[in-house]
Amino acid sequence: DYVRDHGDCVGRRSQYRPSACAMSSWWAIDYSYPYTSSCQVSGNCVTDGPGYYGAYESCTYRALQPMTVSATEYSQESYYDYLRIKGVGYYSSYSPPTGVSLDTGHTVTWTSDGSLQYSGYTLCATAAVASSPPSPSYVITILVIVIIQD
Repeated sequence: DYVRDHGDCVGRRSQYRPSACAMSSWWAIDYSYPYTSSCQVSGNCVTDGPGYYGAYESCTYRALQPMTVSATEYSQESYYDYLRIKGVGYYSSYSPPTGVSLDTGHTVTWTSDGSLQYSGYTLCATAAVASSPPSPSYVITILVIVIIQD
């Protein structure tokens, strides 16, 4: 089996690489451990899969376009199993990632330890809304020349 790298199936799958060509137009899985990890891409969402996640899982998803992400499910062992998005850890089921902006190439990492497992996460993306440029402000300068004749 071959795995994708930046959109192309380029290398043989290994213990540290995801299942064959695991990506969508939104996400790619850059790293997955163990090989049997349940980390998945499904359209605009990433998830640990159905049921409880496994012990010692780790995977990294890469955004393939600008997006805003929010968790639609987030149940994990607080402080030990977590998502990390743009360097920020989401360590509690009570404060899942909501409305986080990602640019193309930003990563989301999932990590679980070996003790307790829960139902896990589903993180879904919506297209980033481009901000409109500020309205131009105009400065009108009126030059008045008065010529006085004697």
